[in-house]
Amino acid sequence: MGIESLKVLVIDDDKEILETVTAALNEMGISQITEETDMASARTAADSAPDAVNLIISSWDMPGMTGIELLEYLRARDIKTPFIMMTARDDKESVLEAKKLRVDAYLKKPFEGPQLQDKIKAIFESKFQDVEAEVAPVAAPDADPQPEAVS
Repeated sequence: MGIESLKVLVIDDDKEILETVTAALNEMGISQITEETDMASARTAADSAPDAVNLIISSWDMPGMTGIELLEYLRARDIKTPFIMMTARDDKESVLEAKKLRVDAYLKKPFEGPQLQDKIKAIFESKFQDVEAEVAPVAAPDADPQPEAVS
């Protein structure tokens, strides 16, 4: 399983941000993307995590329910799906609040696609390496060891 097999839920009410995120994901080979522009639909989709969603990328400021409230809702239900928070907020209190709720990455708006890609790689590369290490075949000991050179 690699990054390209991720199923991603993207939540933002700004179409330009959705386009930027989707383009960045597509450049990474990720094609299973669900876009939501309202929190009611996003919460329904997020509830299915981790079965149907491997990554949630959400805006902090959304009408009805904020991204931080969604993160709090998921963590209270022990849903550990990786979560990237997109926001224009960069004050210490907001960052600490998100970290307290175990946000996986914090992405300050405005941003470019490569910045998002770097955050995703940082979250998932170690996870995929851990999985590959668990299933990698163990090399059998050499049945005929090489004799030591005699000087």
